[in-house]
Amino acid sequence: MTSPSEKANCVGWYFESKSIVKVQRNFHTKFNKPPPSRNSILSWHKKFLETGSVLDKPRSGRPSTSDSDVERIREAFTRSPTKSKRQASIELGVARFGYRLDVTRATKGVHIEIWLIFRPHCIMSCQTK
Repeated sequence: MTSPSEKANCVGWYFESKSIVKVQRNFHTKFNKPPPSRNSILSWHKKFLETGSVLDKPRSGRPSTSDSDVERIREAFTRSPTKSKRQASIELGVARFGYRLDVTRATKGVHIEIWLIFRPHCIMSCQTK
């Protein structure tokens, strides 16, 4: 993966020399990595001419969930762990989420693990009676 600063260096070298081979040699000499392909250098040059930057455009995607929503979900399942996901989703106004509830009788504790579909990592909460 080429960093934005490496891409910018390649574009600068291409402006100076107009030679893909010289850009590749400079890249290998300076960064001690395999040089980018001809198509990569030309696409970075074209992107720089069109946008003034070698950075990618921001990608669209589902917005992240706020920490306050996560806390509201956690509190709702702590109060009533048998509540259905559908019912909790309607009550809390959160579109979709997943959860797993493990009741460990040996330790007399309740472990609630909540993860949101738009948040790749898990949020864990442990409560003991």
